[in-house]
Amino acid sequence: MCDTEKKKYYTPQFSEMACVTVYRLSQVMGISMVDVVNIMVKLIPFYVNSKKVCLECPDNSKCQACSLSQDKQNNIFLNSQFTQKEQDALMSVQ
Repeated sequence: MCDTEKKKYYTPQFSEMACVTVYRLSQVMGISMVDVVNIMVKLIPFYVNSKKVCLECPDNSKCQACSLSQDKQNNIFLNSQFTQKEQDALMSVQ
Protein backbone atom coordinates (compact mmCIF):
# COMPACT_ATOMS: atom_id res chain seq x y z
CA MET A 1 0.00 0.00 0.00
CA CYS A 2 1.32 3.40 -0.91
CA ASP A 3 1.93 5.95 1.82
CA THR A 4 -0.53 8.25 0.10
CA GLU A 5 -3.37 5.74 0.37
CA LYS A 6 -5.48 6.04 3.49
CA LYS A 7 -5.95 2.87 5.49
CA LYS A 8 -9.52 2.08 6.45
CA TYR A 9 -10.00 -0.38 9.26
CA TYR A 10 -13.16 -1.86 10.67
CA THR A 11 -13.20 -1.87 14.46
CA PRO A 12 -15.46 -4.74 15.53
CA GLN A 13 -17.19 -5.04 18.85
CA PHE A 14 -16.07 -8.32 20.40
CA SER A 15 -18.19 -10.37 22.76
CA GLU A 16 -17.17 -10.59 26.40
CA MET A 17 -16.14 -14.21 25.86
CA ALA A 18 -13.89 -13.23 22.92
CA CYS A 19 -12.27 -10.39 24.88
CA VAL A 20 -11.65 -12.49 27.97
CA THR A 21 -10.26 -15.39 25.94
CA VAL A 22 -7.92 -13.20 23.89
CA TYR A 23 -6.77 -11.42 27.05
CA ARG A 24 -5.99 -14.68 28.85
CA LEU A 25 -4.16 -16.08 25.84
CA SER A 26 -2.11 -12.89 25.57
CA GLN A 27 -1.10 -13.17 29.21
CA VAL A 28 -0.07 -16.82 28.95
CA MET A 29 1.66 -16.38 25.59
CA GLY A 30 3.44 -13.20 26.64
CA ILE A 31 2.26 -11.20 23.62
CA SER A 32 -0.25 -8.43 23.01
CA MET A 33 -3.95 -9.03 22.43
CA VAL A 34 -3.52 -7.73 18.87
CA ASP A 35 -0.82 -10.33 18.25
CA VAL A 36 -3.12 -13.07 19.57
CA VAL A 37 -5.90 -11.99 17.19
CA ASN A 38 -3.40 -11.92 14.30
CA ILE A 39 -2.36 -15.49 15.12
CA MET A 40 -5.99 -16.59 15.29
CA VAL A 41 -6.65 -15.11 11.85
CA LYS A 42 -3.69 -17.01 10.47
CA LEU A 43 -5.05 -20.25 11.96
CA ILE A 44 -8.53 -19.90 10.45
CA PRO A 45 -7.60 -21.60 7.14
CA PHE A 46 -7.09 -24.85 9.07
CA TYR A 47 -10.71 -24.79 10.24
CA VAL A 48 -12.75 -23.45 7.32
CA ASN A 49 -13.12 -24.31 3.66
CA SER A 50 -10.86 -21.64 2.19
CA LYS A 51 -11.76 -22.58 -1.37
CA LYS A 52 -15.47 -21.99 -0.70
CA VAL A 53 -14.77 -18.63 0.94
CA CYS A 54 -12.62 -17.51 -1.99
CA LEU A 55 -15.21 -18.61 -4.55
CA GLU A 56 -17.97 -16.69 -2.77
CA CYS A 57 -15.94 -13.62 -1.82
CA PRO A 58 -17.36 -10.43 -3.35
CA ASP A 59 -14.02 -8.57 -3.25
CA ASN A 60 -10.96 -10.00 -4.94
CA SER A 61 -8.90 -6.84 -4.54
CA LYS A 62 -7.23 -7.91 -1.25
CA CYS A 63 -6.46 -11.59 -1.89
CA GLN A 64 -2.75 -11.12 -1.21
CA ALA A 65 -3.55 -9.83 2.30
CA CYS A 66 -6.08 -12.57 3.11
CA SER A 67 -5.09 -15.64 5.13
CA LEU A 68 -7.73 -17.62 3.19
CA SER A 69 -6.25 -16.86 -0.22
CA GLN A 70 -6.00 -19.90 -2.48
CA ASP A 71 -2.50 -18.75 -3.45
CA LYS A 72 -1.21 -19.63 0.00
CA GLN A 73 -0.06 -23.12 0.95
CA ASN A 74 -1.93 -25.09 3.61
CA ASN A 75 1.12 -25.43 5.84
CA ILE A 76 1.50 -21.86 7.01
CA PHE A 77 4.45 -22.69 9.27
CA LEU A 78 6.47 -23.75 6.24
CA ASN A 79 5.08 -20.85 4.25
CA SER A 80 6.46 -18.43 6.89
CA GLN A 81 3.06 -16.88 7.59
CA PHE A 82 3.96 -16.84 11.28
CA THR A 83 6.75 -14.67 12.55
CA GLN A 84 9.28 -16.27 14.88
CA LYS A 85 7.66 -14.39 17.78
CA GLU A 86 4.26 -15.86 16.85
CA GLN A 87 5.69 -19.37 16.48
CA ASP A 88 7.32 -19.08 19.92
CA ALA A 89 4.05 -17.84 21.45
CA LEU A 90 2.11 -20.72 19.88
CA MET A 91 4.64 -23.23 21.16
CA SER A 92 4.28 -21.80 24.67
CA VAL A 93 0.69 -23.01 24.87
CA GLN A 94 1.22 -26.48 23.36
